[in-house]
Amino acid sequence: MRPAFHPANSIRQSMSWVHTWFGLVLCWVMYFMFVTGTLGYFDHEIDQWMKPEVPVNQNIPLIDSVQAGENYLIEHAQGADSWQIWPVRERNNTLLYVSWRGPDGRDHADIDAATGELVDTHIRDTGGGQTLYRMHYILHYLDGDIAFKIIGVITVMMFIGVLSGIVIHRKIFKDFFTFRPQKAGSKWLDLHNLASVSTLPFQLMISYSGLLFAVTTFLPLIAIGGLGFNEDVIREEVPKIFNRIEIPRSGIDAPLIPMTCIVEQLEDIDPNHVRNINVYAPGDRNALVVVTLADSISTRSADVIHFDGVTGEWIKRESRASNTAIVFYAVLTGLHEGLFAGPLLRWLYFLSGILGALMIATGAIYWLEKRRKKYQKRVVPSGFKLVENLNIGTIVGLMTAIGAYFWANRLLPLDVSHRADWEVHCMFLVWLVCLIHPFIRRNKMRAWAEQCWLAAAVYLPLPLVNYLTTGQSILHYFQDNNRALFGFELVVLTVGIFMMYAAKTIRAKDVAS
Repeated sequence: MRPAFHPANSIRQSMSWVHTWFGLVLCWVMYFMFVTGTLGYFDHEIDQWMKPEVPVNQNIPLIDSVQAGENYLIEHAQGADSWQIWPVRERNNTLLYVSWRGPDGRDHADIDAATGELVDTHIRDTGGGQTLYRMHYILHYLDGDIAFKIIGVITVMMFIGVLSGIVIHRKIFKDFFTFRPQKAGSKWLDLHNLASVSTLPFQLMISYSGLLFAVTTFLPLIAIGGLGFNEDVIREEVPKIFNRIEIPRSGIDAPLIPMTCIVEQLEDIDPNHVRNINVYAPGDRNALVVVTLADSISTRSADVIHFDGVTGEWIKRESRASNTAIVFYAVLTGLHEGLFAGPLLRWLYFLSGILGALMIATGAIYWLEKRRKKYQKRVVPSGFKLVENLNIGTIVGLMTAIGAYFWANRLLPLDVSHRADWEVHCMFLVWLVCLIHPFIRRNKMRAWAEQCWLAAAVYLPLPLVNYLTTGQSILHYFQDNNRALFGFELVVLTVGIFMMYAAKTIRAKDVAS
């Protein structure tokens, strides 16, 4: 038998080998990355649900939001090297966020923009949606540098998997319209093809742009080779490339222009496009106010407006991207993050991510089904058993674990130490149980059904648990026109119903067989 890469083999056969084995070996980590990364497109909405004590401040004018931030900084951050105000915006409409950098390092505060009061003291300690989002590239519990390198390697292999998948499909559009539900193995291949082809542009974009985040790690010669690998030169020149600002103090005091005067000069700009306001050397003659806009695909290439911090004079408006390479990098990484997306486009991102996870899951299941008949009358290899057990524990178990993360947010005592960490610990402990479960169940169909029932039991009561612990409900969200929280609980119920349907279907099939 010729090896997969024998010269006599066709390129399509070789790519089929690459696609199969690259995909199988890493599919469970890629599935984790897709699920948690996809949730990141609604990280702010998840944050809102996981912080029920935080008021949702609708329709607060930009000038009031900025003034509240300035008042707090004047009182608590005098003498700081720089201030930063993140005003309340259309999507991130919960808190006003301010930060400052002083001799002791950086500090920050969350403020109720309506009252100007600090709200940190009564907000529950939670990881929120940000923790879920970060999991897809830092792999919780691992050292950040090690996790980043692992994710980089997996992303390379994923990109190769997408390209090899295109090569092996001679009839890619025919495959898109083919579905054979009566054929046990073929239906999984058809679902795999459907999820892959329908989101092919998204999969290419998300894997290639993901590589750009690791360009300095894996391709340093391209990224910073022109700087000679001199750390001092790199430290000095890289901030210039990204237009990072450092303003030295003159030592001469001068009153800072009120931020309301700056905001008044932004009347031709949509308030929701004002991302943040940076004040460098506040209270000094050299003070500079820089307004960063959010009117482009990425903030890395967004326009910034410079104002004199003493007179309030408009100095210039320029792009943060200093050259074409930075623009290219900014656009692709901006497409990856999707921060620019409006509600409809964000849902399209979410759907594409879910289909990406489905693509990975169905590919892993198809690998099993294609080989199952071969082992009906033979000793089943340990590798086959391992793949089957990991499929059950990962595909369904991860969903159950994420649901447990939301339960922990509502049920853990508010005063428990390291509460946010324990939310994550609960998630991974539940996932560990789900991973062990199929290894001790001989009937794998029942293992699938049991895990689906467990997932349904986690998601379906979650809105009720929310009501019993906070007094808030999906009906309240609907009546208050709170689309973010109403949508969150609607998705939770949808997942629960789907898992219940899957459990019944699998159980019926198991009984019939």
